[in-house]
Amino acid sequence: MQHVERQHARLSASRTERFMSCPGSVRLEALMPYEPAGEAAAIGTAIHELSERILNGQEIDDPDVNPEHLAMAQEYADFINNLVPNPRKKLIEVNLDQGLKSLHPALGGTADAVLVDGDQLIICDLKTGRVAVDATDNKQLLTYALGAMRQFKAPERITATVHIFQPRVGHSKWTVSGNYLNLHGRRLLSAAELALTSDAPTSPSPGCVLYVPLLQQIRRER
Repeated sequence: MQHVERQHARLSASRTERFMSCPGSVRLEALMPYEPAGEAAAIGTAIHELSERILNGQEIDDPDVNPEHLAMAQEYADFINNLVPNPRKKLIEVNLDQGLKSLHPALGGTADAVLVDGDQLIICDLKTGRVAVDATDNKQLLTYALGAMRQFKAPERITATVHIFQPRVGHSKWTVSGNYLNLHGRRLLSAAELALTSDAPTSPSPGCVLYVPLLQQIRRER
C-alpha cells in the first residue's frame, strides 16, 4: 500500500505532540475544511516510498525518479542498515495500531522502522524537512516506541532508543526505559480521553493564531 492511501487513526502518533499540549485541537481541526497536502508533504512521501523499496531490497531503475530524492532515500536506508549488525527483527513501515489501540481505540500510527536487538528496542523516523527536529522527549517517537512495546509484548526492563534521521539536517537520538514508556502511556491515555470530549480545553501556541479567523468564519457559517 502506498503511503498516500493509508487510513490514519483519529489520534495518530504524528499528532501526539499537538493533542497532548492542546487537547481541544482535535475538535477544532474537525471544523477545518479538507486541504490537499502541499509540495513539501508530497516530496516527503516520495522519499519515504523510495527508502521503503530500497530497504526491502528492490532496485530503483525508474528514470523519472528525482536523483536528489533517491540520494536522500539511500542515505536513510544506509543509516538503518548500519544501526545494528544483525538485529533479531528489522521491520520497515510498521503498523502499530494493534499495540496503540490496546491503550485507547482512537490511537494508531505507522513507524518508519523498528529494530529489536535483545532487550533494546530501536525506533527510527525519517524526516525530510530543513528544520531540525529533536528526538529528546519527542511525543511522536515515544508513542511509536510505546506501541511497539505493547504490540510485541516487550517487558518493562527494555530500553528504547528513538532516532530522527534528517538527510538535510542531521541525526538526533534519545534513549529511555520501558518504565518511562509506560509513564508516557499513562499520560497519553489521559490526553486521548480528554481530547475526545466535546469541551476539551485549548492551549493555543503562536502558530494557532493563523487559524483563528478561519475558525471563527466556519462557526458563523455552520
